[in-house]
Amino acid sequence: MQQKLAHIAIVVRDYDEAIQFYTGVLGFRLAEDTVQSPTKRWVLVEPPGGGCQLLLARAANDEQATRIGNQTGGRVFLFLHTDDFRRDYQRLLAHNVRFVREPHDETYGTVAVFEDIYGNLWDLIEPKRRGELENPDEVTIVDYRPEYQKDFHDLNESWIKTYFKMEKSDYKALDDPQKYILDDGGEIVVALLGQKVVGVCALIRMDDPEFDFELAKMAVSPTVQGKGIGWILGQAVLEKARQLGARNVYLESNTRLTPAIQLYEKLGFVRVENRESPYERCNIQMAVNL
Repeated sequence: MQQKLAHIAIVVRDYDEAIQFYTGVLGFRLAEDTVQSPTKRWVLVEPPGGGCQLLLARAANDEQATRIGNQTGGRVFLFLHTDDFRRDYQRLLAHNVRFVREPHDETYGTVAVFEDIYGNLWDLIEPKRRGELENPDEVTIVDYRPEYQKDFHDLNESWIKTYFKMEKSDYKALDDPQKYILDDGGEIVVALLGQKVVGVCALIRMDDPEFDFELAKMAVSPTVQGKGIGWILGQAVLEKARQLGARNVYLESNTRLTPAIQLYEKLGFVRVENRESPYERCNIQMAVNL
């Protein structure tokens, strides 16, 4: 036997008003708008990822009108999953959508609660990826020490050679991070899972009138990739930059590294134009204001 939930009805005040909100603000697609009578239309909208459609049902009498905006007695009504929480959260804020519970992390992912045009409550959720650490507190972030130099070198070299080739600047920073990063006012953070080094990331002071520091040399062990270690390292490096009084942080990457670009965007980085790179492999520059 095969079954699926096809539609969920939302009682609305006006068809066109509702269509404008669910498509123009939430970004849903208008799947159908069929006139059935002079007073009734069959209107379906659906999220860009597909799935169950919403039937926008205009209240036909006073009793139905009392249900507009409160079909669940004050509980969250609908649960909208996203692949990029920060993107959709910022977009909804830009459309003056009211959030009644601010973003926070749960065991199942990142979530916030917002009201639609009528007051129905929705969860906006970016689910935790499969395999992501259930308890990020298992990971300890510590400052770089000389005994971590081999891990810093090997994790980065392995990552670079997987996709590109080592360049002269790489060898300098990885062979002698004390001289080329730390002694110049930079920082390196190390992620430990138990006593094992599973990730590293550097904050390099820049001699640049526009940008203060560069986020660089982030590498995560293949054994824990996809478990949120990069996010933890990125947050730790940005906090280091804030403590050092930085105005902003810059980075360079390559657009073929889609998960990395998504991570940087989640951390708040946006694309920077008209910057040259000393690295052959880099074709995108990004920065975040602190």
